[in-house]
Amino acid sequence: IPIVICGKPGRSKTLSFRILLDSMKGEASKTPFCRQYPEIVAFQIQGSLSTTSSEILDIFKRGRTYQMNNKAKNVVIFMDEMGLAEISENNPLKVMHSELEQENDRISFVGISNWFIDASKMNRVIYNVVQDPDQNDIIETGKEIAKSYEINGDNYSKKYEDIILRLSKAYYKMITKKKDEKDKYQYFHGSRDYYSLIKSVLNDIIRNKVKIDNEIDKVIELSLKSS
Repeated sequence: IPIVICGKPGRSKTLSFRILLDSMKGEASKTPFCRQYPEIVAFQIQGSLSTTSSEILDIFKRGRTYQMNNKAKNVVIFMDEMGLAEISENNPLKVMHSELEQENDRISFVGISNWFIDASKMNRVIYNVVQDPDQNDIIETGKEIAKSYEINGDNYSKKYEDIILRLSKAYYKMITKKKDEKDKYQYFHGSRDYYSLIKSVLNDIIRNKVKIDNEIDKVIELSLKSS
């Protein structure tokens, strides 16, 4: 069953597919559940304004040939930035109409797009729209990012919870205000900007903490020498 995942940049669309690939390794999979199923092999095509119909047909052809010669594996065609190919002057996605028809469905297809694709293609796929995060989603994401920085027992997500909370609320307030005002630049500061903000603040905290600790060590060392 072909599927298209649609959502704004930074919504982990591509990441979700990468997690699937890393998990589905056939008998080499880490979990017993995944070991029950064949390994997934991806044939990737990057959508762009210069994508052509022949490139899309070629990737499907290569995928089907590989599938015929490797029946113990499952082939999936993965198309990133499908939306860019959609607005290309070459109109390359027109050839996908037949490729996605049920009778031609010999291999799987996953497409990723930052915006809607036209209905003639969408009615041939399962269309999954990733919703925008609410304030709680943003706060929890900030906390999870902070947890990834926790080393040597430093609980940054708890220790600096108030800072993360304030930054998260401020970001959500900003994007909500721009959306309500129908600002034409309302999507300029996307999710990745928020992720970078939290990481940047945490990096500054860690860097300054090391600097302060070094200064304290110097003071202690000097005091011991003088005594």
